[in-house]
Amino acid sequence: MRVVTAAVLTMTLSGLISACATTNSTLSDPQYLQKRWALVALNGEALSETQQAKQPYIQMQSQFASAYAGCNRLSAPYQAEGDSIQFGAIMQTKMACLNNMKFEQRFIDMLAYSERWTINGDYLRFYADNPEQAIAVFKAQ
Repeated sequence: MRVVTAAVLTMTLSGLISACATTNSTLSDPQYLQKRWALVALNGEALSETQQAKQPYIQMQSQFASAYAGCNRLSAPYQAEGDSIQFGAIMQTKMACLNNMKFEQRFIDMLAYSERWTINGDYLRFYADNPEQAIAVFKAQ
C-alpha cells in the first residue's frame, strides 16, 4: 500500500511541478492571496506523511502573513504588487523540535527567497530566481 501511495504522490507532484510555469494572469491581484494555504510541496519535493500530519500552512492577510511549519509559529509582513512578493523580517517562536528543525529552516528560507507568486485553481506557488521551478506549492484550505 505504501508503494502505491508513493507512486500516486509522485504523479501528483509531477503534475504540480509541470504546471508551475503556467500563470493565470487574472489572479495576479494580491487580494487572491488572502486566505489560508496548506503546504503541499517544498523545494520540488512533496511533503512526507510525517510532515503532512503536522499540517504546515501559511495564512495570508492584508500585508501580513502568519505560518506554521510543524513546530514553531512564524509571522512576517509582506508586500505583494502584481505577481511580485517580498516577505519582511520573519519572526518565530523558539521551540526546539528535534525531528523538524531542518524542514522548518527550509520553510523559513522559502519565505525569505520568494520573489514571485502565481495562483492556478486552488494552488498558490512561490518562486525565487527560477521562474519555472516553484520553491513552494500550497493548496487553498
